[in-house]
Amino acid sequence: MCIHVHHNLTISIPKATQPDTLHTPIDPQQCDCYLISGPDPGYFTHYKLWDFRNASQFQPHSSAPQPSNDTDNLYKTHNLLTQTPFSKDWHVQTWHRAADPLLSPIPMTNSESNVFLMHAWPPSPAIPAAPDNKSTNKSFLVLRTTRFTNHASTAEIESQFGLIDHCSLRLHMRLMSRTTAHHHPFSAPTAPTAPTAPNPRPKPHPNPKNQPNFAYPPPSTPLPQIPPRDSSVPSGTCAGIFTYRSAVCESDIEILTADSPYTIHYANQPDYDAEHDRIIPGASAVVNLTRPWTEWTTHRLDWLRAESRWYADGRLQTAKRYRVPDRPSIIVVNLWSNGGEWTGDLRVGESVYLGIEWMELVYNLSASSPYFYRDMKNMLYCYFDPKEKL
Repeated sequence: MCIHVHHNLTISIPKATQPDTLHTPIDPQQCDCYLISGPDPGYFTHYKLWDFRNASQFQPHSSAPQPSNDTDNLYKTHNLLTQTPFSKDWHVQTWHRAADPLLSPIPMTNSESNVFLMHAWPPSPAIPAAPDNKSTNKSFLVLRTTRFTNHASTAEIESQFGLIDHCSLRLHMRLMSRTTAHHHPFSAPTAPTAPTAPNPRPKPHPNPKNQPNFAYPPPSTPLPQIPPRDSSVPSGTCAGIFTYRSAVCESDIEILTADSPYTIHYANQPDYDAEHDRIIPGASAVVNLTRPWTEWTTHRLDWLRAESRWYADGRLQTAKRYRVPDRPSIIVVNLWSNGGEWTGDLRVGESVYLGIEWMELVYNLSASSPYFYRDMKNMLYCYFDPKEKL
């Protein structure tokens, strides 16, 4: 539930407690300040919700190009993200990076056509969400990466509603194969292999997301048609969710599809010392989740003043005080592959889909922070998630 407190007045508003269901959106007019669960309540002044579960509200433009390797299946592409109101807050990236024999063997091209909404066909009315992780919603946002013969076609979105000065971000998401995304994105996957000890291998090179951003048309290479091996997520990509200002001012969640489907990486950057070829102590953690990332899971990243905290389905996974980002930043979500040691390489013709049902964010804008702390005593507080398990 969300608790509103103003002097001696307390109002309780019901809130869903299942980790996969989203509560009724908070009314910002009722709140001056948002508090979160955990040892640091955060004190955030802004709130945003991006709900991708009702794609039927956006009518496709008949002249709009469709993503290149969509197939005639149950779940179809409905709109590129750039054709929806969500593009006001999220900028789809279109930059290209050439190959580097040592660091990035495969060229990368971010494409507008790799960020789109998928929905059930024919469209069906919205129905209540099912319990646990068995979602019954009928649409979701997709970031897709596909391996072509001579490059990887990748996806990235960046926030564009101002520089953020600390935040708490939640995403309900799942990684999928092409077959799963187009045929049964809301069904439970085949039980993955039980988790083993996480592999804390170091990053062998600077992360590609830290490179300059510039437009470049994708090579006109046809997608080789190969039969999918099965519904398992292909090895060779990295999904990233992170706050970003620079290579040394970043807090991130990373999922490698080459890992066990239970393994997830959390870090404040930099977490790797290239000069001495070693992991920096205290900068990162490699964790085994209780639910694999091939299932719908709510991931949470708290960027606080003294600490970064990471959660999955409401349970704290780790917290780090080393190199907590200290400059106003943006939010980035991406899915990429460059054939290097960190991501590995997809087989030619393979695709990985990152599906997102919703994203929710409480945050401060850097320009508003001084005024906010000056007037805290007279604010109307909204307790964002008091029932999460810590």
